[in-house]
Amino acid sequence: MPEPRIAHLFDIKSRFLRSAHLERDFDDPTALAAYVPTDFIQSCLSRIAEGLKPRSGRRAWRMTGDYGSGKSSFALLLAHALAGRDNHFPPQLRKAIDLGKHAAPRPAFLPVLVTCSRQPLGTSILQALHRTLCTAFKRRAKSKAAERVQRLLGSKNEPAGEQIVEAILEANSQVIADGKGQSMLPATYPTQTGTLLSCKT
Repeated sequence: MPEPRIAHLFDIKSRFLRSAHLERDFDDPTALAAYVPTDFIQSCLSRIAEGLKPRSGRRAWRMTGDYGSGKSSFALLLAHALAGRDNHFPPQLRKAIDLGKHAAPRPAFLPVLVTCSRQPLGTSILQALHRTLCTAFKRRAKSKAAERVQRLLGSKNEPAGEQIVEAILEANSQVIADGKGQSMLPATYPTQTGTLLSCKT
């Protein structure tokens, strides 16, 4: 009988073998299967739920932390929760992230997942917005908002901040008007110093 090896003594869950990636993992139902919602995470969810109430003025959140501390995994969890896509989660996780227990309405946002790269931030946001709109409106002719974003991306000059904001607002209006979501979660992206989560309703 062969002698046991150290590797045989460890059973590392697959989700810990690589970093979370927002776009890649959002459609993977197993990406958060072993996620542990700590007291701190539940406290963060509680504060965000307070911001979802109709008269709340809190609509933007910033999360910072060391590399590997779980920012992207939390952003992935939050994107699912705010999109109302938590039905496939394990019961204990679904219960932990139930925003309804904080007296907040069950959200149904359309997430726009942005991962920054070596290019202007505005370009990354527009690329993610274009992907989201093309997916949301794939059963019909391309939306006017998507066409506007595509023109900005194809421009020889880098889009100005005002143009990017206007494109986001136009897309948000079309998402609401066409019933694709109650609003957009306009930006969920990891940066070098943390993760910025913002929500416009």
